[in-house]
Amino acid sequence: MINPTLTPSERLDSMMHHRKADNSSQLSGGITDKIQSALGDGSKAEENEDDLDKAINFVQHHILRQGTQSHESILEQMKDEQIALTIRAQYQNLTGREFPLKKGEKHWH
Repeated sequence: MINPTLTPSERLDSMMHHRKADNSSQLSGGITDKIQSALGDGSKAEENEDDLDKAINFVQHHILRQGTQSHESILEQMKDEQIALTIRAQYQNLTGREFPLKKGEKHWH
């Protein structure tokens, strides 16, 4: 249960923390772990992130306070990929131009 006296930002943070804890407890030890080990751990995928992926991780870690994003599960990586695709598509819808960073493009290392 979320405390009704919290500010909207604190409520969002609390909801995200509970959702993340619920998802990880439901999925741990199951098929997700098998997929994760078959595809490699999260640190290998983190090395291949482009700048938009890094920006998404920054927001999740520092603004939404979802914790470190350095060893994301395959499901979290897929979610981040969908966020990146949505950002690129909405940018193009609003401006009529492609997103400035091409998929896989890195400027910051």
